[in-house]
Amino acid sequence: MTPAAPVTACPGYPFPARDGVDPDPGYALARATGGPVPVTVAPGRWAWLVTSMADVRTVHGDPRFSRAAATDSPDVPAAGLAPPAGSLLALDPPDHTRVRRLVAGAFSARRIAALRPAVAATARELLADLPADRPVDLVARYARPLSVHVIGDLLGVPAADHDRFTGWADAFLSTAASSAEVGRARGELAGFVGELLGRKAREPQDDLLSHLAGSGADPRETVMLAIAVLVAGHETTSNHLASSLLLVLSDPDVASSLRGRPEAVTTAVEELLRVVSLGAVGGFPRVALADVELSGVTVRAGETVIPALNAANRDPGSFDDPDRVDLARFAGVGGAGHVAFGSGAHHCLGAALARLELATGIATVLDDRPAAALATADHRWNRDSLVRGLATLPVRLGPAHPERGAAPCTAP
Repeated sequence: MTPAAPVTACPGYPFPARDGVDPDPGYALARATGGPVPVTVAPGRWAWLVTSMADVRTVHGDPRFSRAAATDSPDVPAAGLAPPAGSLLALDPPDHTRVRRLVAGAFSARRIAALRPAVAATARELLADLPADRPVDLVARYARPLSVHVIGDLLGVPAADHDRFTGWADAFLSTAASSAEVGRARGELAGFVGELLGRKAREPQDDLLSHLAGSGADPRETVMLAIAVLVAGHETTSNHLASSLLLVLSDPDVASSLRGRPEAVTTAVEELLRVVSLGAVGGFPRVALADVELSGVTVRAGETVIPALNAANRDPGSFDDPDRVDLARFAGVGGAGHVAFGSGAHHCLGAALARLELATGIATVLDDRPAAALATADHRWNRDSLVRGLATLPVRLGPAHPERGAAPCTAP
């Protein structure tokens, strides 16, 4: 049974869909209270919205807040974020640790660094095919195909099937589709992944699905793990890359300051991760297993908390002038200060890969198409997904750089 809500007013949550990269003003209003605030997530159901950096990190790191408990009960107010029970996103240690270990090696620093040349070659090939003299949609023609190619290759999904799994991933995260449609997409995607795993077990290759197929792990766990990697690795990165390109190309001086400077782009990516509000909902809910105090508010056992990453990343207690985009903010310090990838046990497994894709995707546009500029000041945003992002990003790319514009040669 859902605990009774506090007497204080409970604003509706999630906040209404909005355009742009900034979080809804409701997060700042909630943070101004100095602690968690109760929000209504469904008729008769409420949760604590946690918005400060310190409290979000506590919720992520304190084992008294459980992801599994938030998934196991149908009464938990999930605000739209409800991964299937048994999914990596729905487990607590030690189960979470055991399942995560199955794929952790594929995302090691060494393995990700080894992917850099292939990611750069793919980005350059995509750009080389795009016209110079008319607007091009960089969502459909660049950001999405780059991310799906990278995650598809990592997993071992045949290129001919990329369009199929992106369609399922879109439905998986849709807020406009019916529950039946979402369920059907989940089932079809699970069947597709299960079939691929069976094929990899018979004919293993050097890819993540082959590793999972030969791991001896529970087949249901491997299917759900592969789906989590597939969906998260594609949707979040492609949307973030498009939003990042929008911010960079909106200011010619900013674009110029990054062009030809890969170290500056790497630093800029950390600020872009901080400021781009990617989730339509703050974060995956957790249930308190015991009474816990957060900023003077007692969260009782059985109550739900929603840690809002996008609000924590704009916390003035953690960042000077947090609503200002300062692409040199993390120079020399890395990205340890933000929680774009979460924190604690559920820190994003693919963080290093996402950083690589973002830095490569931005730098390739700036360096290979130095005259690239936004084709319009008005942009259409997707309001029907749990992952916020641009529906289109029209850009006039201009001529290719004379020394970098051609696609890299492929040896016979």
